[in-house]
Amino acid sequence: MIEIPCHCGNILKSDLNTEINLESYPDVYAKIIDGSFMTFTCPDCGSELKPEISFHLTDKAADLDIFFIPEIERINYLGGKIKSDAKRIVIGYKELVEK
Repeated sequence: MIEIPCHCGNILKSDLNTEINLESYPDVYAKIIDGSFMTFTCPDCGSELKPEISFHLTDKAADLDIFFIPEIERINYLGGKIKSDAKRIVIGYKELVEK
């Protein structure tokens, strides 16, 4: 369970899975491209929220193994504080869409 804070003060709770098998959730590909992946709407104020958390995407059939790091964690990754044994690391949503 993660907590997603909204600008209005509301806290959204989600059981968001940070290990995502794209074979089980093929709709995630389209959501990544259209920008709706990992987007939540605050029920109090209607703001769209995109939490800054890392996650791991896999698709064995497509030989895809990506570890996503939010842009705000770039320095931590480059400084060796974030590690992953995924085949590919992407930093930020723009790079995720490109990959």
